[in-house]
Amino acid sequence: MLAGEGFYPFPSPAFLRFPMALHVIQTATSKVNRATSVTLTWGSQPEENSLLYIGLGSDGGLILTPSGWTALTSVSTSSNKISAFYKTAGASESTTVTINTFLSAQDLGAGGVEYKDYAGSFHQQVTNTGTSTTTHDSSSIASLTGNRSILCHSACVNKTVTYSGLPSDATERIRLPFGGGLGQTLFVLDRDDENPSGSTTMTATSSASSDFANNYAEFDGQHSLQHILKASRQTGRIGSQMAVFQESEDAVLNLWR
Repeated sequence: MLAGEGFYPFPSPAFLRFPMALHVIQTATSKVNRATSVTLTWGSQPEENSLLYIGLGSDGGLILTPSGWTALTSVSTSSNKISAFYKTAGASESTTVTINTFLSAQDLGAGGVEYKDYAGSFHQQVTNTGTSTTTHDSSSIASLTGNRSILCHSACVNKTVTYSGLPSDATERIRLPFGGGLGQTLFVLDRDDENPSGSTTMTATSSASSDFANNYAEFDGQHSLQHILKASRQTGRIGSQMAVFQESEDAVLNLWR
């Protein structure tokens, strides 16, 4: 029995605002030494309305925002810098994006991730830095609200670093060593922010004491039938007739349109 026939499996339309985790479609990386630009190439054309997210590690000079993208807050140490950008993919999104410096040649490492089921909403961000340490974390991460979709984390470290530990609920999408000398490492991770838990600490091996710069950003996702049903079971807010809706996501999402 559908809603028009008097059956409402959920207590209110507000329940459908429960967020869902985003899912990765593809990743891409690119690096250059002593150059004024770096070009990132996607393996396939990004899907319309997906979230495109890029983390960029550099020496610390000025980085220009690519046309059509939104810059997140960049943060630097005396030896390195992390910049991050995002956009909603268009109907005919380009498979390449070029990021330029402002005049100065730099070592650059770029990592991009495409996420589907994006709701088009950036929520908030936090940044932090540290010097000469093996513990790379963000004490300000607690200011994020939780119950959002996903927490994207870009980090630049001024050495080629091996980590002995990552946050328990983090997924490493990109680890890109780049640059000359001791080198640098770009990391792009994400965490399901539906129920944020565990440590925010990235622990480097004892020989890798280094400077680091972090950016964390929260994004919202759309709802899926799988996510709604999972949340409903956990909260006990759906009856035995739940199976009626398991065949069709559209049936659930159209109830209150």
